Amino acid sequence: MKILQLLPYSFYGGPETQIFSLAAELRRQFQIETELVLLHSSALKDQDRAIAEQRALAGGVRCSWILSPGIFNFFKIRQQLLTRFQTGQFTHLVSSGYVGDLLSQNLPVTKIAYHHGWTAQSLKMRVYEWLDQRSLSQFNQVVCVSEAQLEAFKKIYAKVTLLKNALTLEDLPAQKTRTELLQRFKIPSTAKILMSLGRLSPEKNPELAIEIMSDPKIRQQEIYWVWFGGGLEFQKLQELKTTLKLEKMIFAGHEPLASQWLATADVFVLTSLTEGLPIALLEAMLSKKPILSSSVGGIPEVIENSRNGILCGSKMAHEFVRAILQLTSQPELSRQLGEAGQKSALQKNERKTQTENWLKILKTSSAE
Repeated sequence: MKILQLLPYSFYGGPETQIFSLAAELRRQFQIETELVLLHSSALKDQDRAIAEQRALAGGVRCSWILSPGIFNFFKIRQQLLTRFQTGQFTHLVSSGYVGDLLSQNLPVTKIAYHHGWTAQSLKMRVYEWLDQRSLSQFNQVVCVSEAQLEAFKKIYAKVTLLKNALTLEDLPAQKTRTELLQRFKIPSTAKILMSLGRLSPEKNPELAIEIMSDPKIRQQEIYWVWFGGGLEFQKLQELKTTLKLEKMIFAGHEPLASQWLATADVFVLTSLTEGLPIALLEAMLSKKPILSSSVGGIPEVIENSRNGILCGSKMAHEFVRAILQLTSQPELSRQLGEAGQKSALQKNERKTQTENWLKILKTSSAE
């Protein structure tokens, strides 16, 4: 068995963490090789490329780079991939994004679509994802990452299976210090810090953060919110927070390995309208951070309200406000939730089990 896996790549985030780790574990546990083909844009930053290459080297995973195809060279790139598949004697073609799914169409090979969910951010993205949804019937298997996603996919595809995200403490990058964060953003040492990791796009619901921080009860507290992530809404949100005079709302922009800042936070906050099973959430749980999250997608599968985190309605700013005031004023509660979160993350999201399940999916796909 030998795998060629297509992965759209703009920075090393949640899906990348899973895919690189799975490839490394498959090699370590079962001596099965995976070659990652990273489809990137011309805007890829050197630092983001270097992180991917370092992770591949550390895991003994081979990776190659292809400029993401446009309309005029799409079929040329697809033929190159087919030639690579045949000459490299690969047995499986795995796609981890809509560009890879479209490139895989009509290729006479065993194909698996490994999906973390659709996240339309623009008209162009919505068109791509509309095409993608109609292309998945050609795959031998469609793999999703949460029970909620599985139920949604079952309504559309017959051959769909579950492979839950998993993390270990070793997956976390070396952590920055609280002092580094305070100095970088000029935050008082006595402040409480909320933190979010995620691109600034509609499905992540960053405007809810603006609404929460505008609440008079939050304004009068020394509470800062640092959100790491770039995206289409960055400029609009910066202008909005300036208009509303929200100096304590900090949109920090794109940050390579943003999870290295998790240790500096008091509370991890996730405001999404839709999710699969977000890696940032698992990273925060492993970091013993109390979790405050919207109750969407696969999140309730790992967060039990008031036991290992607090869940709120995805559009209920007042619920978030109440929980933030509670968590920032009750350190013992925050500590208990953080410890319970780490314990459940370690118990429910084992990398060994995930790798074994991935191997079963590969074998099942080969038999079809």
